[in-house]
Amino acid sequence: MISRTMSRTMLRFARTIIALLAGMAMLAGCATSGAGGSGTSSASGGSVDGLGVTLPDYIMPGIVFQRGKPIHVRGTVSADGGGAGGSSAAVPLTVRFVHGDKRYETTKQVKAGSTFDIAVNDVPTHKDAYTLAFLISDQVVRTVRDVYVGDVFVAAGQSNMELNHVDYYGTDALKNANIAGAFAASDLPKTVDDSGIHFLAVDRKLGGSTLPLRSVSTTAWATATGSNTQYLGYLPQLFAAQLRAKHPNVPVGIIQIAWGGTAIALHMKGGSIYANHVIPLTGYRVAGVLWYQGEDDAITEATALRYESRFAALINQYRTVFGEDDLPFLYVQLARYSGGNRYTPIVRQAQLDVLSSAAVNTTKHLAMTVSIDTDKGTAKVIHPLGKDILAARMAAQWLAMTEAGEAGGASGASGAGSSSGSAESSESSESSESSESGSSGGSGASAGTGASAVPSGPLARGASAVKGDASTVTVTFAAGTANGLRAMTPNYTMKATTSNLAAASTAPLQGFEVAGADGVFHAADAAVQGNMVIVHSDAVAAVAQVRYLWGLAPNSSSMLYDAAGLPASPFLLGVGKE
Repeated sequence: MISRTMSRTMLRFARTIIALLAGMAMLAGCATSGAGGSGTSSASGGSVDGLGVTLPDYIMPGIVFQRGKPIHVRGTVSADGGGAGGSSAAVPLTVRFVHGDKRYETTKQVKAGSTFDIAVNDVPTHKDAYTLAFLISDQVVRTVRDVYVGDVFVAAGQSNMELNHVDYYGTDALKNANIAGAFAASDLPKTVDDSGIHFLAVDRKLGGSTLPLRSVSTTAWATATGSNTQYLGYLPQLFAAQLRAKHPNVPVGIIQIAWGGTAIALHMKGGSIYANHVIPLTGYRVAGVLWYQGEDDAITEATALRYESRFAALINQYRTVFGEDDLPFLYVQLARYSGGNRYTPIVRQAQLDVLSSAAVNTTKHLAMTVSIDTDKGTAKVIHPLGKDILAARMAAQWLAMTEAGEAGGASGASGAGSSSGSAESSESSESSESSESGSSGGSGASAGTGASAVPSGPLARGASAVKGDASTVTVTFAAGTANGLRAMTPNYTMKATTSNLAAASTAPLQGFEVAGADGVFHAADAAVQGNMVIVHSDAVAAVAQVRYLWGLAPNSSSMLYDAAGLPASPFLLGVGKE
């Protein structure tokens, strides 16, 4: 009996040793003795015959690469003197992802001193880390450890996206300035504590060709744990937490490039923020862009009126940088703010109109989150509460865009990656290989063919006069956004959550106004009729315009919602004939 027990113990020990040696051999691959990558540091480098690899600053420990898409790794084969470093001959460069006893790699011929863009296909997501190795002529010259494959988002815009604890509430003076008596510091959202969320915090610096990183993420992507999370915006971290709750085995990465107090032109091609915070990420694949901006463009009528065209151009530009024509682009419509800039309603209208703008190359995977009911009664400050509600709404939209074809979160985000498949399949000049032993522990990208309906409240699209009664108009809504129209009372209290944000109301709809040819608006009666709203005013004989919740901080106790409890966007429409 004792001998059998000892034999089983020895057998288990032997199997453990064999598995450990196999993992070590996989990382070494074909590398010869003395090649880089065997040290204990998280990232290491070396050279082979005078050649090494230089990487963008954002490729460092903790990085999250996007699942479900070819992983594009960029860099330069650099010569450090001597040997082949002075030769113009191409050398085989291999980019290899190693996870346990599995490896995923692509090899491409690259000349010394030249840049490379190598795509590695079918790298599955795992909750734990990969090691990323670079080999020249089969010898490891550089490794980056603690590399993840999951979902990556760019958090862009101005202060309501940037809003974090350190920069906005980190001192008594900052608290007083940003809270302004509208709520207590204890009402601020609790920061997340999740080592599965990784982020880069980009600094407010311009100039140079690389990302200017804050101290919290200069040597590695920070994890959203402890005091680190105080540097990450409330909205993007709460958004990430929503995704992690849905798929706890999928890491999430956030690149925070938002900059408070900036107009949209600075974020566009030609603008300084675009040049310094967006262009350095060219070719890096992401799951989507999160955008919250527009306050500064509401200062003048001219900038407000140009917002729609500029925003449409920006969406196209960002999608080009990240290599995907229909990259999910999720944005927040400007919230209520009683001290806001005069032309805020015009910017809100521009944000609504972009959803159907012909200037956007494709409106697929483009979604707006209405914030008019989310501030928990804190509309007197420019940075209202309610980021938890916005995060939940945005996460629901992204999940609806990308869930089709996913199997329990183990496969790629097929909806988000659908357009890049054909573009990347043409890389026939590269040799790609996936070497595995045993079960893969997860599949690569799924080829999903559709997606769930993206959650959206009612989006007004047209208004027409009722035949025979010019004082009454019918407002119609975009297809699929007017299901179960109803009146509801918004919850503008600190106790508001995603589950109690609005309650059914029997009161007539409020917030509707109409104007005649003179442009003078009058309060109007409004009632739901099927999937339309009928609007009438005795004060206007012939209605020429109709608007809803048009103001800096509209306060209506009976607002228009859909069956899912999502609010209608504020709008202004000219009236046509039925």
